Amino acid sequence: MTRHPIVDEGILERLEREYRADGYAVVASPFDPAEVAAWQVECDRLAGLLDEADPSDPRIQSRGHRARGVVRDRYDPVTDFSPLFRGLEEDSRLLSIAARVLGAIPILLKDRLILKSAGTHGYGLHMDWPYWEWLGIPPDEIVTLMLSVDATDAKNGAIEVFAGLHRTPLPAAADDPRDLDPKAVEGLQPRLATTRAGDILLLHPTAPHRSGPNLSGGSRRIVTFIYTIDRHAGARERYYSNPSS
Repeated sequence: MTRHPIVDEGILERLEREYRADGYAVVASPFDPAEVAAWQVECDRLAGLLDEADPSDPRIQSRGHRARGVVRDRYDPVTDFSPLFRGLEEDSRLLSIAARVLGAIPILLKDRLILKSAGTHGYGLHMDWPYWEWLGIPPDEIVTLMLSVDATDAKNGAIEVFAGLHRTPLPAAADDPRDLDPKAVEGLQPRLATTRAGDILLLHPTAPHRSGPNLSGGSRRIVTFIYTIDRHAGARERYYSNPSS
């Protein structure tokens, strides 16, 4: 496996500081343009497979669409379908970032690809950790790294984060105890985590966030690698063997 240079120490220090204070941070792309272009080609290939995929396969999931009702939109885990992304999960640039904020050796917990083609709905206000709480892993021992395959902005449904609330207990939504009541953030202004292609968004599991619909003419594709620490070896297998995950 090809090893790449570790992310600069100064960048890691800044990321750790921002991540701990705000519950998220963005790092400018440490990847070559040719690497990002390869991700885009791979996402095109995976998108082209969706119509032929087994409709009962739980690893391929759907999302609401403004014009088409429902579209197949998500591979989870994407590494089951893509050798390229399966190799990327152990890239030292990603591992160095995960190790810095986790303070331990990172191991992969889960991964996914969200294609979010033009017209696809976004996600309401939520935290990720309630969906993983049953694994028994403390939230500070999980970190999400989102790799922008495409640039993200307000028009195509970039992620909005309510900075600094990852340490604040917030009420659950009435219709799903794993989501958050939108009233909990009334009057607060989220930060739009805009990114360029290749940039990485770090997100704490208890950071409240949401995203709008994709109103652009193109896709907003994000490949996500979620890491925990090495003392939780086996958590990935437990997660994906649970039918409700």
